[in-house]
Amino acid sequence: MAGDSVGTFTQALAALKRHGSGLLVTGAAAQETHLAACRRLLGDAGDDRQRLVVLTDGVPGVDDRTSDDAARVIDRRPATRGATAAASPTATDGPSDLVTLEREIVAAIESIEAEAGSLDPAELRVCLDSLRTIVDGHDQREVEQFLAGVLDAVRAVDGMCHVHFPVERDSEATRRFADLFDATIEVQLPASGGDVEQCWHLHDPDISTNWLPL
Repeated sequence: MAGDSVGTFTQALAALKRHGSGLLVTGAAAQETHLAACRRLLGDAGDDRQRLVVLTDGVPGVDDRTSDDAARVIDRRPATRGATAAASPTATDGPSDLVTLEREIVAAIESIEAEAGSLDPAELRVCLDSLRTIVDGHDQREVEQFLAGVLDAVRAVDGMCHVHFPVERDSEATRRFADLFDATIEVQLPASGGDVEQCWHLHDPDISTNWLPL
């Protein structure tokens, strides 16, 4: 990016942290790319955040995402639940329709806010993994309503919600839902090897970064 674009991007990113945001994390690379992005977006355990992790796919659980034992978990994975989910007071069992799942997420956010007294901008971090499972089981309108409800609840407390969608950014599936989000983040492993890379695409203003180390 040119110097002016860098400044605009930095200001826009700061605004997303102040006012709440929804981030769509894309990329069909290895699972480790999404886990690396998730750890970065949830933040370090010692940084005074409130974390909510919603698991809907047969993917690694909260232990792979954060070392924060206080993170809340809504576990809707179809596979056998892990020990962490079973031990969590907020973990739940069995499949759920999207209306019920949305209500559970909103209730968890309200509970977190009530216990905290008030939430600072970007203090609440929410992870939803994975949109692919939800898309496979519901029509587009249902998914849009679900995402809009969840993102509205997060933005209402100036939080940051990232949603994993392990498909390519330029795919038709991604384009269906990208407009609901403030930015799309691509993640990948470089062809030459090395650490995971990220590329941000802000939707307003329309700015994209180069590939950067995650």
